[in-house]
Amino acid sequence: AANQSNAGSSGVTFNNKGFSLSTDTANAFNNYYTTDSYVSWTFRKAAKFFDVVTYTGNGIGSQYLNHSLGVIPGMIIIKSTSTTGQWNVGHRSTGNVNGVLDTTAYFQYNNGINMDNSTTTQFHVAYYGSTGPNISGVSYVAYVFAHDAGVDGMVQCGTFTADGSGLASVTLGWEPQYLLFKPSSAVGSWLCADSARGMAVGPASQILVPNNANAEGASGTVKVSATGASFGGLAASYTYIYLAIRRPKLPQLAKRG
Repeated sequence: AANQSNAGSSGVTFNNKGFSLSTDTANAFNNYYTTDSYVSWTFRKAAKFFDVVTYTGNGIGSQYLNHSLGVIPGMIIIKSTSTTGQWNVGHRSTGNVNGVLDTTAYFQYNNGINMDNSTTTQFHVAYYGSTGPNISGVSYVAYVFAHDAGVDGMVQCGTFTADGSGLASVTLGWEPQYLLFKPSSAVGSWLCADSARGMAVGPASQILVPNNANAEGASGTVKVSATGASFGGLAASYTYIYLAIRRPKLPQLAKRG
C-alpha cells in the first residue's frame, strides 16, 4: 500500500491508472535536489502471474496463506513491514532452501518459505528464528510470482548453468521484458535487466544489482531474442535461478482490403 509509515511522510500514491510521486527527500525516489533517473516495475495482480499477500506471523512451525494465482508459485519474496528484517526469497527450483534479496548469500538455508509445500491456492511459511517470515506478531508483505510454462504464459521461474566460459542461455518461448537472476549454488549478486532501461539484442544490457546501492552498469551481457535470452560474463559453471516476465505482444495491424 502507498504511504506506509516506513516510506516517509510523502512518496507513492496509487490510483486507477498507476501511481504518482511526491517529493521524498528521506528515501530519494523523487528527490528534488537531484536530477537522477529512476526505474519502476509495476506488476499487475492477476491469475497465473502475480499476487500480493499481507499477513501476521504466528511464531509457530507452520502457517498456510492463501494466494490467487491459480497455479503453484514460482518465486516468493517476503519482507517484514512492522520491523527491520531481510528480504527472504523462495524459488521453485531450490525447494525449501531460501535466498536473501539484500545480500549476496547463496541459497543455503531453510529460512521459512517452504516452496515444496506450495499449492495452487496456498503457500507455506514457518518459524525459523529472527530472520524468518513467521515471527509472532510481525506484519509481512509477500510478493508471489507464478510459474506458467504455457503458450500464453506471462512469467517463468527456472534455472540455468553457465558453461566454463561464463555463457548460458534460456529458452522461454517468448521475449522477456524483465529478468532477475542470481547464482543459487554460490555467493554472488542479484542482477536485473529490463526493457525500460534497454534489453539488448546486440550490446550489453544495463544491469542493476538489487543487493547494493550502485547505479546501473553494463556488467556482463544479457541479450534477448523472440524465444528467450542469453547471458555472458557469468561465473563459470555456476547455477543461477531466474525470474523472467514476458514482453507484451504488439497488436497486429488490420489488413487493408
